[in-house]
Amino acid sequence: MARARSPRSAAGGSAGAPHAAPVWGVVTGQTLYLYSERSTVKARNVAADPRVVVHLESGEDVLIVRGVAEDIGPPATVPSVVTALAAKYTRPQDRQYLPDHDPDFDVVWAIRPRSAMAWRLDDYDASQRRWPTLWWKNRPYRLGAHMDSAELRALQQPLKDAYREDPEQAVVTLRARGQLDEAVSCSVETGRALAVAGLHPATGGDGTLLCSGDMLLQALVACAGVTLRAVATSLGIDVAGGTVAAEGDLDFRGTLAVSKDAPVGFRAIRLAFDLDTDASAEQVQTLIKLTERYCVVYQTLSRPGEMAISVTQAARA
Repeated sequence: MARARSPRSAAGGSAGAPHAAPVWGVVTGQTLYLYSERSTVKARNVAADPRVVVHLESGEDVLIVRGVAEDIGPPATVPSVVTALAAKYTRPQDRQYLPDHDPDFDVVWAIRPRSAMAWRLDDYDASQRRWPTLWWKNRPYRLGAHMDSAELRALQQPLKDAYREDPEQAVVTLRARGQLDEAVSCSVETGRALAVAGLHPATGGDGTLLCSGDMLLQALVACAGVTLRAVATSLGIDVAGGTVAAEGDLDFRGTLAVSKDAPVGFRAIRLAFDLDTDASAEQVQTLIKLTERYCVVYQTLSRPGEMAISVTQAARA
């Protein structure tokens, strides 16, 4: 797959109809990365259902991989992948189709394999191989399947052991990004048509569901973007557009009870604005200051209020 120039991918649409298309991608760090534009049919299909099939161009030397496409954001979030793509596609006519040249390419997927098969047509019987249960760190993938406590422990124990041995493996930086719209609004990239939360892969998840940490950052991006737009409108500051980005560092040893020294929540969150405006430096400083002051999610995170938990239990007959 690493040498393939234009593998094919297939995904099911919202109505369940399959859609196949050639794609460009690259293998780095034993992960296959593909990229496209979110407006394409294949990108919309993946957003609706992340299950995909990727195969080589050849019918003589065959490799078919079934798995899940994990939306990891725009190419700028994975510069190593962008560099690897440029190193792979080196013909002069290739450059115009690479993400570092065309800004319309705004989504990168990491393909998490579920199963795979391969064979060579000239030696089919001897060459055929099947890998029926591949997944992130060799974990089986079952979409929407019930999971009991034994299965959860089986998924998480190898992670816990790895985190105890190498604490750095437990530290993951989550990211969110939003686009400032013309109105007082902010479009946030979620990578999902329906926001369904589940375990992050670093805690035993299969990557098909949103991590609640991602959703928290997306809420911050959305609130900050809308607040900035509202403040700019109120002050008469012209902001033609821009982006809002948030990233946060999580040490998963905390939530997995691997280390008491590791915090359970984010240990750091960073919020950044990239604004298209002719406003003066003083105006921009005022804009950001007031956005910080009046952004509900930012204030909640930076100055948490009192919280309480209650529970009700349905009566059983």
